Amino acid sequence: MMRWFRLPTRSAVFGILMAASAVAAVLPARWTAWARAALTPLHFAQEGLTDVGVVVATPEGRHKLTTEEMIEALTEREELRRQNLALTATLEQLRERVDELSDIREQIQDHARFTIARVISCTASPNEMVLRIDQGQNARVQKGDWVAAGVAPERRGELSGRDLLMRSWLVGRVIEVGLYHSLVRCATDARFEDISVRVARKKPDGGWDILDRPLYLAGRGNGRMALIEADENFYEEGYRLVIAPIGGHYPAMTPLGELVRAQRTESSPLHYDIEALPIGTARDLRWVYVVSLSAAAPD
Repeated sequence: MMRWFRLPTRSAVFGILMAASAVAAVLPARWTAWARAALTPLHFAQEGLTDVGVVVATPEGRHKLTTEEMIEALTEREELRRQNLALTATLEQLRERVDELSDIREQIQDHARFTIARVISCTASPNEMVLRIDQGQNARVQKGDWVAAGVAPERRGELSGRDLLMRSWLVGRVIEVGLYHSLVRCATDARFEDISVRVARKKPDGGWDILDRPLYLAGRGNGRMALIEADENFYEEGYRLVIAPIGGHYPAMTPLGELVRAQRTESSPLHYDIEALPIGTARDLRWVYVVSLSAAAPD
């Protein structure tokens, strides 16, 4: 019987396929989809993956996403992931600032009020160092308020460590208040008002020995300060830390700087001018804390 079976010629096969194509062209797509799929070997694997994607995107199954819609959805998801990472980083920075405020708050007078301010600009010259911050009358900032560094920098030598009394340091005082901004004169400014301070030295047990009498600190320009007309060479006696004594208009017993050298006063050989440097560089600050006390600020 096999001798009666003959394979169709190529021209006959071509004619059959052309006829089938013509019929398929006029039939609904849903009737002929299975035939087109049979001609595409990868269709069955792709169909499973596509169905999963559609189910994930639209669980109800009432709307099948097109390729363009799927690409758009994936792009939006990636953008949301990027924004989430950025928000997480911002939240971590805010947590660090809250931790810093908590450390300072433990050693501040109960009636103190804190205002976090961003440093907008810095005016610097050999004898001048003034910061412009983005808080003013709108945040109840007052002339004379003290300003502390928002981030404590690394300290050198024996001044490093958590036993430095505080993580922050006093930068200067508010000298001018606008509606939405204020100016802060740094303690290194040559026009900075002389203030009463204390000095401290490290004790063998790791604590700090604070000199129980006032000295006077003045700005000298060029990023320096000095204890003026000290009656002893406290630097030679091992005192290294300059601090603001608690009480009065001072926000706390907070570091102002460190002593680096001493020399006799030209006008009085019995006295010494002891040079001090700030704990950090004011021009590098991005954030500061304005510390407002209930007592009236001096003019």
